[in-house]
Amino acid sequence: MVRFGIVGFGLHAVKRLMPGFALSKNCTVTALSRRDMPQARESAREFKIPLAFDSAAELCRSAEVDAVLVTTPNSLHLKDVLTAIEAAKHVLCEKPLAMNAAEAREMVEAARRRNVRFGVAHVFRFDESVRKLREHIAAGAIGRFSRDPNFHFWLTHRIHESGYMTQASRARAQCSISGCTASIRCALCYRMKSLG
Repeated sequence: MVRFGIVGFGLHAVKRLMPGFALSKNCTVTALSRRDMPQARESAREFKIPLAFDSAAELCRSAEVDAVLVTTPNSLHLKDVLTAIEAAKHVLCEKPLAMNAAEAREMVEAARRRNVRFGVAHVFRFDESVRKLREHIAAGAIGRFSRDPNFHFWLTHRIHESGYMTQASRARAQCSISGCTASIRCALCYRMKSLG
């Protein structure tokens, strides 16, 4: 049984993660962290999670946590992932993994040095649509693909009511890492429907 600690326990954890953990036979949530300790205790009580913390560092030091699921705002992923890795915890990080490629590399290299498992919690690698896309690419039905390092999907307007993505540098990083991937995937899925 893998014992997870959720760093940044918020609405995503309530709406998406906890229902999934409730169905799991191989893992459980033993700890959570929130910035506000009274809210952390309340969330822990509501979801019957044994441990509540108000910092990622404290959660990562717990002997009751085998792996850490990082769900904090995107700009905190690097710090929280490195904190968990330094504590020798396996890490699953929500998308986007990092604010830029250099941060992602730093995380991967740290996980390798510490010999812990590390991944992003939002991958389409095993999704049925991706399997079909790979088949179509291999068959030449879509055309030849190449990587263009100059292609980016830029976002220049506010995208979230809370305002945490209003800074241009953060918005560009968010969309260049995950937005263009999602946009390309949607466009390819639309094209694939016409292929059958």
